Amino acid sequence: MDEIEWADRVYLARSNPYDSGKSGRVLEQFGYLYILDRDFQLIKKI
Repeated sequence: MDEIEWADRVYLARSNPYDSGKSGRVLEQFGYLYILDRDFQLIKKI
């Protein structure tokens, strides 16, 4: 994960452009946003 931010009782995390070996431009178009609870358990992947 590239960034993890606390936001209104959940964590928001986004993928690092280098995780998939693709350029940031491609990942921004097809990447995911992860919503995690306080224990970092996945709630939803968008």
